[in-house]
Amino acid sequence: MHKICNRMYCKVLLFVYLMDLSLTEYVKVETAYGRVTGTRKVVNDFRIETFLGVPYAKPPVGDLRFRRPIPLTQYPPEGINATKLPPTCIQPIDTLFGMHEGVEMWNPNTNISEDCLYMNIWRPWKRKGLLPILIWIYGGTFVSGSCSLDIYDGSVLAEKAQAIVVAMNYRTGPLGFFYLNDRGGEVPGSQGIADQQIVIRYFWNYAKDWGGDRNRITLSGESSGAVSIGLHILSDAVQYVSGVILNSATPLARWGVQSREKALKRAEQLSRKLGCWLENEMDTIKCLRSRPAKDYLDNLYHVQEHYFEPPFGPTIDGSILKRDPREILKSGKFKRIPMIVGNTKDEGMYFFIYGFPEVYKKMNSSSTWDSSDYFFYLRKIIKSVSEKYHKA
Repeated sequence: MHKICNRMYCKVLLFVYLMDLSLTEYVKVETAYGRVTGTRKVVNDFRIETFLGVPYAKPPVGDLRFRRPIPLTQYPPEGINATKLPPTCIQPIDTLFGMHEGVEMWNPNTNISEDCLYMNIWRPWKRKGLLPILIWIYGGTFVSGSCSLDIYDGSVLAEKAQAIVVAMNYRTGPLGFFYLNDRGGEVPGSQGIADQQIVIRYFWNYAKDWGGDRNRITLSGESSGAVSIGLHILSDAVQYVSGVILNSATPLARWGVQSREKALKRAEQLSRKLGCWLENEMDTIKCLRSRPAKDYLDNLYHVQEHYFEPPFGPTIDGSILKRDPREILKSGKFKRIPMIVGNTKDEGMYFFIYGFPEVYKKMNSSSTWDSSDYFFYLRKIIKSVSEKYHKA
């Protein structure tokens, strides 16, 4: 009887799968690079066109690891099948609190790979005229994040806002922000920021291919995504943007950018950990490119000086980021564009929970947690500032 039920169950599953295939409606878009095939679907009674896993740059693997992205210019003759979520860029998996749903919602939901420079695009099924474009840049302290997380699905937003919604992957951690001077462009730093700019420029150049208006491109991001946007509007990329939305951070954050000196120090520390700090710089780079991505994750936090600072991040490299953001703002020599800046209530508690799990346990026990407890742990996390700063 058990085997019969199993066979019947399999037949039902097969039937449902085939029915789903028969109901799937495909949509094709002819772009300057070639054909992209996506799907039409109904989400909460909203009719949406979805294009998942559209590549925008060559895979940054092998000799392209650590280099700035090389944008694609042509798709293969058969076009792009954009019907599946793309791989997630290399990053650590959060296991501190087990399989808690509040943790799992941020962990990668697709395979992790260095071949990860893809974007997801959502747009309304029926459109009138050229639509505004909203480009989402995820946060994750420049260490983690994925455009494919359920929470970043742009289906409903695309219909509600009558806009084209875009979310892209960009490289994080050492593979996205490793810096060894810009000698020959081998390891120039801020690779993840450059990844983002490829997508921004793409929609400026080819917005009409997707039914979009290139004069209405808005960038939106949270945490390190917001820092990234702040760096874009203080760089040459601002010419492609009409407005920005920054949530939970700005480029003025203490952890937002790194000096060349700090970036080089951390590059040396990690290179030594990997056994790759050699006399000749090119030998060092070759060694670093030969190491498995897992080795970088295993040693990621060995270069971190204190908890509130990402181990790797954007560098004031003289190229993408020519000067410290504070200096640029003080000079007044930057383009003014519409901006919304905001934050989320109690968001700072996230860092206490992860920085001091014992605090989390105490907060969830019957015991009290007063201001003296708060300041005790705050002083442990942020040691380099005054008491006045702590209280502020």
